Amino acid sequence: MPRIVFGVGPRAGGAFTFEGAVTVGRATDVDLRLEDTTVSRHHAKLRPASGGWLITDLDTHNGSFVNGRRIGQPTLLQEGDRLQFGAVITTFHEASSAQPAVAFEDRKAGPDSVIVTMEAGGAGLPLSAAEAARARTLTERLEFLADLAGDLGGTFDEIEMLQRILERLFVLLPQADRGFVLLLDTRGELQPRAVRGRSGETRVTVSRTLARTAIQNRQGILSLDLGGDKRFVKGKSLVGVEIHAVICVPILIPAEVFGVLQVESARAGDPFTEGDMALLLGIARQLALSLANARLHARLVEQELFQHDLILAGKLQKRFLPRSLPKLPGWSFAAECSPALNVGGDFFAFLDLPDGRLGVAIGDVSGKGVSAALCMARVMSDLRYRAGGESEPRRILERVNHALFEDLEEGMFVTVVFLALDPKSGELRYASAGHPAPLVRDASGEVTELGDTSGSALGVSRSAAFDQGSCVLERGDVVVLYSDGITEAMNLKDAFYGDERFRGVLRRCLGGAAALHQAVLADLDGFVSGHAPSDDLTLVCFGPER
Repeated sequence: MPRIVFGVGPRAGGAFTFEGAVTVGRATDVDLRLEDTTVSRHHAKLRPASGGWLITDLDTHNGSFVNGRRIGQPTLLQEGDRLQFGAVITTFHEASSAQPAVAFEDRKAGPDSVIVTMEAGGAGLPLSAAEAARARTLTERLEFLADLAGDLGGTFDEIEMLQRILERLFVLLPQADRGFVLLLDTRGELQPRAVRGRSGETRVTVSRTLARTAIQNRQGILSLDLGGDKRFVKGKSLVGVEIHAVICVPILIPAEVFGVLQVESARAGDPFTEGDMALLLGIARQLALSLANARLHARLVEQELFQHDLILAGKLQKRFLPRSLPKLPGWSFAAECSPALNVGGDFFAFLDLPDGRLGVAIGDVSGKGVSAALCMARVMSDLRYRAGGESEPRRILERVNHALFEDLEEGMFVTVVFLALDPKSGELRYASAGHPAPLVRDASGEVTELGDTSGSALGVSRSAAFDQGSCVLERGDVVVLYSDGITEAMNLKDAFYGDERFRGVLRRCLGGAAALHQAVLADLDGFVSGHAPSDDLTLVCFGPER
């Protein structure tokens, strides 16, 4: 009885044996069902005829092929003919008195089902010269695949990896005239990454349909007549290109698709076999694993370098902040600035003003992270520069705002409070650019706001003006400057710390600047109870010593 043997895929080695006419297709009512999307519901029919067996294509879209040639009329089959239904490749064998060494019955079990077996422990069958050559080829390919993992594991360079594969592949496939690897870029487009030709050519002419079909179906494709294969030739990409046969296999792992590996031959006949495609599928699987490892390694190295840079940036940013507190007789200071990430946009500063007063500033750049940190450095530099020639808080803010308006990216802004303290008289002048108003807690525990937050932030309007106020600090007063990272800190229940709790701590703690500073931070730490900070946090306290 004749039989059809599957060459590759999940049914590789399986055989379908039949007697009378059979229909091949994807439908449930056919005799040989092929569950492949490239196979039509009723794809082809095989029937006995005088002199042998005929195969007829049932007017399908993807076609039926005999030895790589698409058939249009009933075609007489010969022993060993390669039959292709869509992308499914099989081999036709006529009836023979000699039983195969191994066979698998692939049709539904019935009274006529026969499974051919081979006695275990036998001496085996003598090999012909051709069979011995095939055995040597198989051995070489198995050794190649065994060595491939170690060879690829020696490099994380993708281009070097691909070139190594193509170089060794040409030794195993002497019938190949050209090979190349296409990898998907960040936009999902296939781009050539490695090309090798026996004549030294590096030009790549690709059937995108062929490559996309291999990727979408997650299957290798062997075409022995690419010029006549209507599935893949669209009349443009391959016009005038001398390609007879091609093998295209996807490079993929279950979680990711990388691209395709393709080899081509311009030779007539049948230069490639199902075994060649099986070899390429094995290489592509190993290549996919190596690419995944190489890219993971690259990401880890990049992440490590980025983290190192962030840590360094955090250290550099801290140098913009005061390294010590002011030492003024009769006055005490306390300050804390903690970014939510390695770097942040909060800052504070103590600046010597031209008239002998001490400038105290606190600010918050919109956003977090690197962009906010860069802007923070710029604002700190501007404040130092402007404070060197001006003593009035509102004038300093106006000049800094004018400079920032020209340079800040759209959507960025900075809130700042600037105070000028006369340590001799206790007079305090202040102006705010949209920042939370300074608070003063007096000796009795009463908390008062200095000014308001209605002013424009820096960088929003070129002509912004800022109101200035003044007061005189008495013994027992403590000035509290803070960023909204304190009042908007959240606990594990996503509740805000809030103004009321914050001011409640200020009212209860009647100590000096250092004691009040410590009390707020301790209460805040107990409130958040391990919740990751959602914003940068800054707190500055100062006042006359008791």
